[in-house]
Amino acid sequence: MRRAVAAAVLALGCSFPIPFADAAQITDVSPTLAPTMGGATLTISGTGFSATDNLVLVGGRVCPVTFQNALVVECTLPALTGASQPIRVVDNGTGEASPPFPFGALPPTITAVSAASFPTAGGVTLTIDGANFGAVDGQIDVFLPSTPTPEICDDLHVEQAHTRVTCTLPPGEGTSVPVKITVAGQTSAPSSLSYDPPVITAVSPTRAPAAGGTVVTLTGTNFGPSTTVTVGGTSATCPAASISVSEVSIACVLPPSSGGPPVVVVTTGGQSSNAFPFSHEMIVSKCDAAKFNAAAGYAKCLLGAESKGDKKGAAADPAAVAKCDDKLTTSCAKAESKLDDCTQTPACSKLLSWGHDMKMSIIGNIR
Repeated sequence: MRRAVAAAVLALGCSFPIPFADAAQITDVSPTLAPTMGGATLTISGTGFSATDNLVLVGGRVCPVTFQNALVVECTLPALTGASQPIRVVDNGTGEASPPFPFGALPPTITAVSAASFPTAGGVTLTIDGANFGAVDGQIDVFLPSTPTPEICDDLHVEQAHTRVTCTLPPGEGTSVPVKITVAGQTSAPSSLSYDPPVITAVSPTRAPAAGGTVVTLTGTNFGPSTTVTVGGTSATCPAASISVSEVSIACVLPPSSGGPPVVVVTTGGQSSNAFPFSHEMIVSKCDAAKFNAAAGYAKCLLGAESKGDKKGAAADPAAVAKCDDKLTTSCAKAESKLDDCTQTPACSKLLSWGHDMKMSIIGNIR
């Protein structure tokens, strides 16, 4: 066309300039955003396109042309991610390209977040289903912004291109914790997950004096970092450092009895555990009886050592006293290892302390 116009001007002998037609201009595209998986037909409207020989680039990637004329070009979109993937139409005959026209991929959306369980310690595989996730691991981040501190879901992998990713659940606690996914700078609307509630499976000891002060160990699952413990509705003292790394045990100092039913309850991230039975009624267990026997045997042993010393007109033999100490330690430890009904698990050390006082009062300073 341009050549024909120029030839006509020369034939007429005109000397004034005749402007050439403008380069291609894009005026509209449909759709305005595209799924990251590609495959959709992109319709480009405008002016100045080649009637038969156009090249379409979307974010620098070729969009294969399926239909074209001077006003409309259609092509099949490639896979793409990101909000800024401008379109250009290039006339292959002249090499002239249209100015870039704004275009981009649809942002990611989450339809489901699942896992076999959601332990507060994390570490399990989290599966996220949705759309427009792309196909490149390095372009994707999954984060939980409302855990005690914002956490990234590590070890991310595209399980199914554009529709499913997996990652490792970070530690956390609570319900309705937001989950977001970012793909090439575009962030989804939040979905959510709920961490599992705490569960108590054992308390040791199961009995303690009503005066409080006894250290008890709770065993179970999902004892998160903000765990609190109540006994009969009264808060126990549970140092954060006493929570195990895997969040399956915690040691607490019992409060004095409140007079109510002394059940033990753990609360983590606003979720409460089962109520585990406890008792302030002290009864003599087999373990306690074995320790009482050990204490009685210790006293008898010390008196025997003192008696032998008296016969010789001297103090008790230190070696004989040391044997009494060893016998007490062995007997007490044996009771705790074989019996599971001990009401005071630290009692062995207490007996040894008591034994020292006994030595001082009965035997005096042993030389």
